[in-house]
Amino acid sequence: MVYNLYTVEWVDEWSGGWDTYDSMVVCASSERDARNWHPGGCLMEQVNADDKHPSWCHPSKTHLLEVHHIGTAVATLEPGVIAASFNAG
Repeated sequence: MVYNLYTVEWVDEWSGGWDTYDSMVVCASSERDARNWHPGGCLMEQVNADDKHPSWCHPSKTHLLEVHHIGTAVATLEPGVIAASFNAG
């Protein structure tokens, strides 16, 4: 299967604070699948949705993420997070 590369950015009123991710590059089969990754490397369904200080958008708000197709992945690349930007505080 051929996968695509996407940039995914968190750009709402809660993004951009300390100890949060603001963006990532993801290998995925579709834009929808790219939204389902957490920049920490796991799928959003594995994230604690009750976390009071989330490091990424809430799983119910992934539709608000900005996703852009940037290319096609090499055949040997598996789906997942390639790189992520974290604002350490």
